[in-house]
Amino acid sequence: MSLLALFRSPTRGGGLPIHHRAYLLAVAVAMFVLAPPVFAVQATDATQDSSGGKNFTQVAGNIDQARQIGTTVLLGIFALVGIIMAGMSILALHRASKEEREKPTGAVVGLICGGAMTMVSMIVWIVHNTLAA
Repeated sequence: MSLLALFRSPTRGGGLPIHHRAYLLAVAVAMFVLAPPVFAVQATDATQDSSGGKNFTQVAGNIDQARQIGTTVLLGIFALVGIIMAGMSILALHRASKEEREKPTGAVVGLICGGAMTMVSMIVWIVHNTLAA
């Protein structure tokens, strides 16, 4: 594809359709608008101390705090996925009880797995908070 394909008529000469032209024009404008901040990098002096006077103990404490927050977020996401899985399995069980052709085995397995995911994440969260305190 050449740049001249943007200006050719789509009916004569095999140019691009109008929606392709609009997309390419939007990409070009976005690149033009977003490019200057990329090149606006400040020069850094490698000999200057940029830590702000922090020592290793403070940095390690910040890393430990970030790890605790990350663990809490991951446990919350895991519990939420378990709750959603159990809820969807309950709906599937309800649907299976209404229809004779549908078997409830997948819904029962999903209910057990969702409940287990929620229980394990809650137990780990409780133990994590008990040991951290």
